Amino acid sequence: MGLQSLNTIKNWFKTNFIPTQAQFWDMFDSFRHKSDKVAATDVDGLDTLLAAKASNAVFQAHTTAENAHAGLFGALRTWVESQIEGVVVDSENLGALTPLSTIPDTINVHGFAVEEGTYANCGGVVVPATSYAFISRVAGVWKITVTELDLGGYEKTIDTNKKLSRKASTIVGKNKYNKNTVYLNHFMGEDGTIYAGDGFSISDFIEVNPLTTYTPSGMLRFTTYFDINKNVIVGGGSFVNSFTTSVDTKYVKVTLSLEAQILTMQLEEGNAVTAYENYKYIIKNEENIPIVLEKETVAPEQTKGILIPSKNLFNPETSTFNSFISWLDGNIQGGYPDGVASDFISVIPGNIYSCNSNQTFKAFYAANKVFVSGSQFGTFPVTIPAGCYYIKITVGSGQLNTCQFEEGSTQTEYHVPGWTSKYPYYGTYTPPVLKKLVTIGDSITEMNAWQPKVATKLELIHTNLGMSGTSLSGFADGGAPGQGMWTTQRIAQIPVDTDVIILNGGINDYARSYVIGSIDSTNTDEFYGALNKWVERAMERAPSAKIFIATTTYGEYGAFSSNPNYQDNNGKTSKDFADAMRNIANKYGFPVIDFSRECMVNKWNRPAMAPDNLHPNADYADRMANVAIKAMTNLI
Repeated sequence: MGLQSLNTIKNWFKTNFIPTQAQFWDMFDSFRHKSDKVAATDVDGLDTLLAAKASNAVFQAHTTAENAHAGLFGALRTWVESQIEGVVVDSENLGALTPLSTIPDTINVHGFAVEEGTYANCGGVVVPATSYAFISRVAGVWKITVTELDLGGYEKTIDTNKKLSRKASTIVGKNKYNKNTVYLNHFMGEDGTIYAGDGFSISDFIEVNPLTTYTPSGMLRFTTYFDINKNVIVGGGSFVNSFTTSVDTKYVKVTLSLEAQILTMQLEEGNAVTAYENYKYIIKNEENIPIVLEKETVAPEQTKGILIPSKNLFNPETSTFNSFISWLDGNIQGGYPDGVASDFISVIPGNIYSCNSNQTFKAFYAANKVFVSGSQFGTFPVTIPAGCYYIKITVGSGQLNTCQFEEGSTQTEYHVPGWTSKYPYYGTYTPPVLKKLVTIGDSITEMNAWQPKVATKLELIHTNLGMSGTSLSGFADGGAPGQGMWTTQRIAQIPVDTDVIILNGGINDYARSYVIGSIDSTNTDEFYGALNKWVERAMERAPSAKIFIATTTYGEYGAFSSNPNYQDNNGKTSKDFADAMRNIANKYGFPVIDFSRECMVNKWNRPAMAPDNLHPNADYADRMANVAIKAMTNLI
């Protein structure tokens, strides 16, 4: 019979009806099986939908059509061009222009300048080095719209081949030590571990250059090295009078022994101790020259109160040596060993300026830096003539690093030229209150291979209560303190003000074939029983502490080498003890540091990661530290 209607099929399956074999087959023939392909001709309305779509050829042609969406982009172009002075819709776009560009003989043209210089074929317009410009010719008249580039560090691309760039950076001055961000009454060892200690102080992170020598003004008790991620690396020292950073060093922290050292400590690059300077920021350009930003270059609101211009407008780094300023034509004259000629200094017409230089040669310039007038004998203070926006002065060579040219009629104390930050050494600083970490365990804990990285990364003061050869279970309460971790002797070692506790054990319980037992066991000769007793006593000892359970590390005890999978005498492996620790953590609601699962150590790589079968090497320990940091971040 074949294909049947749905109503026909339903009638075969009414109550008390018994469909025949033929009816079953006709039912199956009336429906599609999931493995059957559906022909395009069987999809209702598909032809209509496809007919409404553009063909691939039409679509590809649209992607390259110059006039595609002409209305939309035409309106956009009209709006953009209306924002730029001197551009009309019907002008010819010349694209990127250089000083040597040839201009077509059309009425209206426009383009972007991609190089500094004088554009001889564009009406002689001049594009400054620190700007990019939109050049246009409308009705035979050349116009230029110049946009100043940001000194904060930028790169503006005109096209794929040519670009203008200029960079400036804010750097720490000579003294790298910030006395206002130290952590008092603590010291940091070479491995990054922080300890309490009266009179000691730890600096904040100090950014340094690799393979560079630094010298303090007094002996450093400790230096600690960090990589670019602020992880501790080898290379630090103790009782340090100078140090050279390693190739991987990006930051250091230094510890001082005496609080009195803080106010006068200076850490500087090089082998010598020089005159003390406060910690401060300086803006320098890509040639490492301090920048004196002219007042009209950066508006005060752009700095948002962070950067303060120096009152000293004279910059020795941009001056010309063995020269003086001619008061006759404003040019720099050489052959004068006692003089230094300044660069252009921005001033305000009619305002009074003073200078402590004993040289008086000076010249005044218009806004376009064309010479206006000069003075050979005039002294300071001086009133800037009308129409003059720049001045050049002559400074005695012996005053190079002490000369100060400033606005006002009275000389004030010397300031370094450039811009400084108002925050590095003003205001108050509240040092962080570091939390106290205790780790409890066996020899894997005692060897202290993974904890320093954790303590440093999470800024914790670490106390190591690991004891070699100890286990969680077994041993009588009141016995030797170096035995069961659940005993009163071991618990009493935990400081009552501990903030964070990490318990890690089980490897010796596995090696001694202790019975794991049931999760609610109270028998301390069993692993679960000892764990339950440890939790009870640890919470009584330090009720405010946050407890993390670190699962048993993967190990293969050599005495069990003849047993399948290194099982102990009860048929258990180290992973079974790790499972028990994970279960206890879940029982009491403690977070888990899962060394067993997340360190990715197993029977294939165990010989390389734990050469003695049980104890982690440096690579394994680093994995443990990373697992702990991941588990503890945002929870302490």
